[in-house]
Amino acid sequence: MLTRQRSQYMATSEKCTEGSKAVFAKGDNCAQYYDCSSREATVSSDPTVRECEFPLLFNDVTKQCEHFSQVTCGLREEPLDACGYAANQCTRSSHCIPCNVRFPSCRGLPDGLNPWVGREYSPYFVLCQNQRDLHHGQCQGGQSSTRSNVSAPPFQRNQQLVHPQ
Repeated sequence: MLTRQRSQYMATSEKCTEGSKAVFAKGDNCAQYYDCSSREATVSSDPTVRECEFPLLFNDVTKQCEHFSQVTCGLREEPLDACGYAANQCTRSSHCIPCNVRFPSCRGLPDGLNPWVGREYSPYFVLCQNQRDLHHGQCQGGQSSTRSNVSAPPFQRNQQLVHPQ
């Protein structure tokens, strides 16, 4: 078992060999992986950390980013919402709108449609399953018609909600 884990999750101290096109899972995060084929990795021989786009996760069997339902994370941390992805964090600019304002979270919410926490009494919603953000958006219709019947706690299901195509 230890041998399998070692080969499955290479230590960051291991170097990429020259000409290597290897990609492998980052041992602590299911959305991230190491890429030996990038120019940075071939120059320094250190693998470059890459990240799948939300909501995809890195499948260590197929060596690509895939829908979360197709990936087994094992011991790797599985980000459940957009704010669990490094790409959505404010690290380079003091003018960045914080992730938790730009994206909803399903942590602590029941499965199904829920108001977007922080945007209650508005047409914004989040669709949750097992604490995961499956979809988020804004109910369709005129502002005056949706504002009066969406996202007012306790949440009433919006009959005008149409799944985006």
